[in-house]
Amino acid sequence: MRTRMMVMALFVMALAIAPSASAIVYADANLTTGANDGSSWENAYQGAGALAAAVSLGSGEDIWVAAGTYSATIVMQSDVAILGGFTNGGTLETRDPAANVSIISASAEDAKEMCVYGASLTNASIDGFTLQNAAGRGLYLNAMNSTNSVSNLIIQNCVAGGGAGIWVAGSSLTISDCVVTGCQGSDNGGGALITSSTVVMDGCSFIGNSSTAGGGGAFVMQGATFRNCTFDANTCAWLGAGIAFWSAGGPWEVEGCTFKNHSWDTGGAICAWGGGNATDTLNVSDSYFENNAGYNGSAILMKSVAGGSVANTKFVGNAGNDVLCIHETDVDSHVPVTNCLFTGNTETGSCLFNYEADAGGGTVDVVNCTFAGNPGVGGAIVDKAGAITNVLNTVAWDNNPGAGRRDYATDAGTPTLYVNYSLFQEYPPVEELNPNPFIDGTGNLFVAPEFADAANDDYRLASGSPALDTGNASDALVPADDLLGAARPGTVAGVSMGAYEEAVESVLDPEGDEDGDGLTNGEEETIGTNPYLADTDEDTYSDKQEVDANTDPLDPLDFPAAGELPVNSVAVMLLALLSLCGGVVALKKGVCAK
Repeated sequence: MRTRMMVMALFVMALAIAPSASAIVYADANLTTGANDGSSWENAYQGAGALAAAVSLGSGEDIWVAAGTYSATIVMQSDVAILGGFTNGGTLETRDPAANVSIISASAEDAKEMCVYGASLTNASIDGFTLQNAAGRGLYLNAMNSTNSVSNLIIQNCVAGGGAGIWVAGSSLTISDCVVTGCQGSDNGGGALITSSTVVMDGCSFIGNSSTAGGGGAFVMQGATFRNCTFDANTCAWLGAGIAFWSAGGPWEVEGCTFKNHSWDTGGAICAWGGGNATDTLNVSDSYFENNAGYNGSAILMKSVAGGSVANTKFVGNAGNDVLCIHETDVDSHVPVTNCLFTGNTETGSCLFNYEADAGGGTVDVVNCTFAGNPGVGGAIVDKAGAITNVLNTVAWDNNPGAGRRDYATDAGTPTLYVNYSLFQEYPPVEELNPNPFIDGTGNLFVAPEFADAANDDYRLASGSPALDTGNASDALVPADDLLGAARPGTVAGVSMGAYEEAVESVLDPEGDEDGDGLTNGEEETIGTNPYLADTDEDTYSDKQEVDANTDPLDPLDFPAAGELPVNSVAVMLLALLSLCGGVVALKKGVCAK
C-alpha cells in the first residue's frame, strides 16, 4: 500500500513539473457572440481590444488572431507566439495572412502610440499582421535576443522621430519577410532605425519611406546584415536614401539585395560612413542597383571605412557623378571589387572613383569586372590624389569617356593606377588629367571584346572573343566563379577577362530545368524568363514562386506580398537545386545568379 501511494505521489509530482504544450488563446475583433474569454473560436476575445486582452494573460500560450482591426499597443510576452491571418474557426493549415488581414492600428488614447512593443524577452514571436498609422513608430524592439522572432509583417504609414517603421535597440534577432512602406521619420531612419544591435533583415522590403535626416529606408548605427531585401524609392535629406550605415561600428553586410529609384548627393542608394572603428566595413555581394542618382556615389559611397568588398553585383542605369565612390578608406585597407557589371550608367564622373586625401591610403582592387555602355565623361575608373588602384582581368568598352580620355584615368595629386591583363578602349589623342599617368602592365589588349549581344545588354563573351582565357588566373584575388556562377578559370588556357567567363551557346532540353527554379526550359521560353537564372528580374523571388503567386517574373517591382508564398516554397526550390547540381555549388549558381 505504501509503495502504491509513493508511486502515485511521484506521478502527480511529475505531472506538475513536466512541460506542457502551449495553450491557444483566440481573438476575433468581429465576433459578437460567445463567452468572450478566449477559450475557443466560439468564445474568442471580442472587439478592438481583443488582442490586447489575449496578450495580457502572460506567457505560455499561443494567440490566434482572426482578420479584423485591433487597437492599443500590443506588448509582446516571453514564450508567446502571436499569429495573425486566421478566419474564425481556422487552423494553421488554412491560415492566410494575405487573405485574412489582421490589422494592429495604434490607438490615439494609448500613451505609447505604437503598434507593437517588445523588450528583454525570450522565445517571443509575432507573425502575419499589418501594423499601421502609428504616431510613435510601428514596431519597437529593445534588448531582444536571437530566441525571438519577427516575421511576415506589413508596416505602413507610421511616423516618429526616428525609426518610424521599426526601431531595434540593443538586440540580436532576425526580422524576416516584412514590408515597410510609407513610413516617415523626422530623424534618422524613415523605414528602420537600428542602434547598438547585430540584426539580420532577411527578405524584407523598404518601399517609399522617408527621413528628414539619414537613411530613408534604414539607418544603422552598429552591426547589421540585409539579406535578400528590396529597397525602392526611399528618400532622405542627409546620407544614404536606401541605407545609411553610420560610424558606431559594423560590420555591415548587404547580400542579394536590390536598390532602385533612390536619389541623394551623399550615397544615393547606400552610404557607409566609418568612424575609425576596425569593424566599420561594408561588404556588398550578389546585389543589383538601378536608376539611383547622387553626386558622391549614386549607388554606393564608402567613406572612411576600415575596408570591405563589392562582389557579384550589377550597376545598371544609375546617374550622377560616380556610381561607386570609395573615399578615404583606412591606411592598409583593401577593398576588392570583383565580378561586377557596370552598364547604362550616365555619370558625369566615372563608374568607379577612388580617392585618398593622402598618399599611402587604402587600396582598391578591381578584378574581373565589366564596364560597358556607360555614356559618361569619366570612363570606367578614375584614381585621384593618394589613391592606389589595381585593375586585373577587367573589360572596359564603349563608355565614351570624352575626347582625350581613357577608361582608366588618373586625376590630381599622386595617384597610382596599375592595369594588367585587361581589355580597354582608348579615345585618342590620349591626354592624362594628371602628369602621373596610369601604369600599363602586362597582358593588356586594345581590341573590341566581342560581347555576345551588347545591343540587348548581354555582356557575356562571344565565342572567339579576344578576352576569352587571356586573363591572369594565378592572382589570389581572382574569384572562383563568375557573375553567373560559372567556374573559373576558363576551359582553354586561363581565366577570361571581364565579369563573365564565356558565352553560353548550348541548345537546352525543353523538358529540363537548367536553373533549378521549378520551371522547365520550355516553360521559361514561353513565359519569357531566363532559363539560366532562377530569378530573372532579380527581386529575390524565383521565377516559379512568382508564377505560382500570379506576379510578373519579368518585373522586379511586381513580387509576392507577405504571406503569398507557400511555407515550404523556399525549401522546395533549394532541394531542387541540390538534386540538379549538387551541394553548395548548385545554391551558388541558382540563388546567386545576379
